[in-house]
Amino acid sequence: MKAFEILKKIVEIMQKNLKISIYDNFSSKIVQLPINEKFITVEVCSGNANKTLLAISCYCPKPQGPKSCKELTKKTIEILNDSKIETLNDVEIKNVIYDRFKGAYVQKCKIGFKPEKEKKIPIKFGNEEIFAKEDLTLKFSRNISVYYSQLSGVQFKDLGKALRKVCGSAVVDNLQFQRLSELIFKGSSNFLTIEGQKFRAILTLLERKPKGEIFFNFLEVA
Repeated sequence: MKAFEILKKIVEIMQKNLKISIYDNFSSKIVQLPINEKFITVEVCSGNANKTLLAISCYCPKPQGPKSCKELTKKTIEILNDSKIETLNDVEIKNVIYDRFKGAYVQKCKIGFKPEKEKKIPIKFGNEEIFAKEDLTLKFSRNISVYYSQLSGVQFKDLGKALRKVCGSAVVDNLQFQRLSELIFKGSSNFLTIEGQKFRAILTLLERKPKGEIFFNFLEVA
């Protein structure tokens, strides 16, 4: 999940559970700060393939005191922990301070998010095992012939099931890519096992992309 997708999800969760103003991508230059009310700002500190770091600041008006600010921060963290965001980790909470320019107590915290592990779907083709990404497609269909008769109108004829097709993408190393290349050049069929299905198939497409990613198509052999 990208940094700003995480930010959007966090804002939606807090808006749903907290009856206060939430400001994402906060900037005091373009946002008029509220007066005498609680509010929260959320910003992206950093984001890369390994981790996204968000800064969350909880503000409470001076009359409500620092204790109220701590309670708001605690409630915010509890909401995020209960929101089933499995990637949430590394919570760092700073002490409450008084911001005289905003006339409010503020408590800042940073929350780190690690990207979710992508689900891999195992496919076995002969002796080769490929761990496909979630874009895997297993296609079933039937051959239906449609024709028109002057006596009976539109008629349908079921010609039986069509050949099953499997397509998707995966990441493989150079050696496995070479072995798969040899299989597609030979054009030989083998047993394909995928999600409880096992049938003879042939590798009909093998396309290589950057960083070891491949796109593939398998077609059932009658």
